[in-house]
Amino acid sequence: MELDTYLIFIPIAFFYISSPGLAVFLVLQYSAIYSYKNILMLILGNISGLATLAFISAFGVGIIISTSQVLTNIIQIIGALVLLYIGIKMILNSKKIKLNNDAIILSKSKYDFFKEGLFLSLSNPKPIIFFTSIYPQFIVNNDTKNLQFFILAITFMFISFLVLNIYAFISKNTIGKVLNSSRIRIFNIVSGSALILTAILISIY
Repeated sequence: MELDTYLIFIPIAFFYISSPGLAVFLVLQYSAIYSYKNILMLILGNISGLATLAFISAFGVGIIISTSQVLTNIIQIIGALVLLYIGIKMILNSKKIKLNNDAIILSKSKYDFFKEGLFLSLSNPKPIIFFTSIYPQFIVNNDTKNLQFFILAITFMFISFLVLNIYAFISKNTIGKVLNSSRIRIFNIVSGSALILTAILISIY
């Protein structure tokens, strides 16, 4: 792989990742409410899911998934169920939110954030389509193609980590600054309802 080819891939991946999606949506919502340590676990869960999808795509399974409408629909339905679950939990948890010195007392662990990020990533077919359709355009067909794929996948995950952290910082220092106890409950209900609506739209379309 030539250096100039690699440098072309970086902005393509950046703009793809930066475009509003489910992971960005969830990070924006959670960052306004929860601490960065919890958001970091959410982001790491998302990155772990991307790594899994990249591994699947590298072995050709991703091509089967991306070209099969049935499998794509199944993954989308699973994604809708995950969003529905998260949305309902956000609404239910809005009644349990308590502030202690402006810090939210959580009823779930950091591992719960990691799982939500992981499941959300695994149930999104878009990364698989990206890996199987875009990556071959930048990989030279020689003995090092596996290494090239690995480099592109690591780059994609690093950019994802960076972009999601930027979104988290923006949300924490804008929306998060104006939320008090009552507003957080309202924000949770609105955000949860938005996720449920998104889940319904995904299942319909």
